[in-house]
Amino acid sequence: MKYTTEFEISSHDTDPTGEVRPSVVLRYMQETANHSMRDEGPSYNDLIKLGYSFVLSRIRVCIYKPLHQYDKIVAQSWASSDSRGVSHNRCYRLMLDGEIAAEAASVWALVDINGGGRRLMRISETNFNYSTDEPIALARSERFRIPSDAPLVEVGAHTVSYGEVDINRHLNNTNYPDMFASYIPGIGETVRVSTFALNFLSEAPWRECITICKAQPADIKDTCYFRSVREDGTVNAEAEFVTESITL
Repeated sequence: MKYTTEFEISSHDTDPTGEVRPSVVLRYMQETANHSMRDEGPSYNDLIKLGYSFVLSRIRVCIYKPLHQYDKIVAQSWASSDSRGVSHNRCYRLMLDGEIAAEAASVWALVDINGGGRRLMRISETNFNYSTDEPIALARSERFRIPSDAPLVEVGAHTVSYGEVDINRHLNNTNYPDMFASYIPGIGETVRVSTFALNFLSEAPWRECITICKAQPADIKDTCYFRSVREDGTVNAEAEFVTESITL
């Protein structure tokens, strides 16, 4: 069973081409999951009160059909039945006019935030009421590696701002796609993102300046990789983006 709700795309969610930005696609997906937690229990706030928090480890988002302002979408999210050990898997789907516009598969960790060791909670230790269904079979796994033969080059720096942080006071994961995509040539003009994957390795706190590095494989023109690095040299996140041309 999939948790299902509906949204209308806001006019503020689109880029210069009039299409919804990658971060917004992820935002609607995660908002659907938040609604599921709120309605089915325990909610995000309930978990915090109990001393637990879900932390995103990795996610792959595939965008099949661009969305535009005022599109009315059907959004689905569900806990994946292939969750194992400490990997809490969750899937997402956005539908427009009966067709799948975007899908995603993700892996989360449930962290015990009461103890100083931030212990990871196993699936067997939980008893949640979230809708559960079969996993999505994406064309690409959420796992990826930055190719060793594609050198990472520093392309910019980003200071985590007030408008990007959440209640945990660090860069919210839904803001990463647009941050990285800003360094893709032609984005919002001649190319769009067709799929992206994110690996989260450490948090980027409010007001910290993170360094953005990019790798562009010579033999794969439509794919680029990113790594963000914190001020102390710790890797913050890694990303893979695949683009396609916009047909005008």
